[in-house]
This record gives sequence, C-alpha cells and structure tokens, in this order.
Amino acid sequence: MIKLAFPRLSFRTWVTIITLILLFVVIFFGWDEISEAWVLLGRVDLLILSLLIPVQLFSYYATGGIIFSYLKAKGNLKNTTHWQMTRMALELNFVNHVLPSGGAAGFSYLGWVLHRHGVGPGRATMAQLIRFLMTFITFVLLLGVAVIVLAIDHQMNRFVLLLCAGIAVLGIGGTLFVLFIIHSRNRLLRFSNWLTYLGNKFVRFFSRGKKVNAIPKDVIPNFFIELHEDYEEIHKDKKILIVPFIWGILANVADAALLFVAFWALGAPIN
Repeated sequence: MIKLAFPRLSFRTWVTIITLILLFVVIFFGWDEISEAWVLLGRVDLLILSLLIPVQLFSYYATGGIIFSYLKAKGNLKNTTHWQMTRMALELNFVNHVLPSGGAAGFSYLGWVLHRHGVGPGRATMAQLIRFLMTFITFVLLLGVAVIVLAIDHQMNRFVLLLCAGIAVLGIGGTLFVLFIIHSRNRLLRFSNWLTYLGNKFVRFFSRGKKVNAIPKDVIPNFFIELHEDYEEIHKDKKILIVPFIWGILANVADAALLFVAFWALGAPIN
C-alpha cells in the first residue's frame, strides 16, 4: 500500500491559509456591499482621491517616526539617514500588509532590520511596544475629543458611546497588564520562564515529541531582562516619550484624514 506524504506546513503558513479562508468568507457574505461600492467608484473624484497617496505616505512616515525618534534618543541609529528610516517604515507596512499574520511578520522583520543597524533585540522590541502604546494612547485621546464634540453637537447615540468606552477600557487594560509585567524584574523572569515552557510544549506537540527543548532556557529571560532595563531607563526619564507621543498624534490624524479624503472624493465630506 502506497503512503502519501503530505508536506508539513509552518505556523505562519497556517495563519496565512486561515486568513485567506476568512477573507473568502467575508467576500462571499459581503458581495452585495462590494457590488454597491464598485458602483460608487464611478462617482469618485479622482483628483481628490489622489490625495490619499501623500496622506498615506505621511501616515507611514509618522508611524516610523514613533519608533525611530525613541531609538535616536537612546543613542541608536546615529548614522542612519531620514531616507533610510522612511524606507524602513514603508518596508514595515508593506510586510504587514503582504503577509497576513496580525502584525507579527512586520514585528519580526523590523527587529531583523534594526539588528543590522546595531540595535539589540530587547531595545528593538521596546521601540515597537512604544509604537503600539503611543499609537493607542493618542488614539484614545483623539477618540475622547471626538466623543465630546459629538455629544456637544447632539450627534452621539448610546451604541457609539458604549463602543468607544469598550475600546478604551480594553486597550487601557491591556496596556496596564503589559506595564504590570515589565515593571517587576522577578515577575518578568517568572513570566519569561512560563513562556519558555509554553513555547517548548507547543513545539513538542506539533513536532510529535521530536523537538523537546527547541527554545533554550536563557533566550527568552535574557531578552526580557534587556526589555526591563529599557523600561527602567524610560521610567527615570519620561521626557524621552514626548517626541514619540507627538508622532503618535500625527499618525492618528493622518489615518483619520484618509477617511475624510475618501468621503470627500465620494462627494460626501465629513463636517
């Protein structure tokens, strides 16, 4: 009897396959809306729509500015030009969009690129965590301003208010949890040891017991120790986050401007 040998797929490949399946499901059930959107494209003002390109490029540049302004303040990337940082920001967004992995691909890619510029893995991770934190914190602030404006203008309904509150609570809760873990060295070491155990157990399960200790015991703890040291330095000098915070505001404003331009191009400007 002939046994068929099927190739083993990596975790990232499975994520890509599942993402494509979900994308197909979304297209199937949303086909009526897609057809309507296609009809609306005939009413688009192409000149106004072309404004999306510079706004999107600025959004990418501002997102990169959060990361690179922090690294510059820490003494890294001294010989890196603005053009190189802009290119890295574009590459980061390109990888995140081409490889559907929930941002993990771009996270790994930027860490690899920064390593080539002399940035350690812990600091590269901290820079990307600051990117997420600053983007979210400034988003919540802008969201709060928008909610207040809508409430004053009597255009706020209960569902939108609950949705905004839910987003804020979940995001703030996640941020506080990350800070809770990173703040204590002992707590961070216990978490990293648990993560090492969980990772090895995961690999052992999918390799059918062939790989017992795929992740060495000191790799993740050493990585988190470097992360904790960067956190301690930030805790002592909080002014280092001012410039990333400003870039975070600009990034969110640029993302909101994309929606404004899109509605404007359709002849329905947002006031």
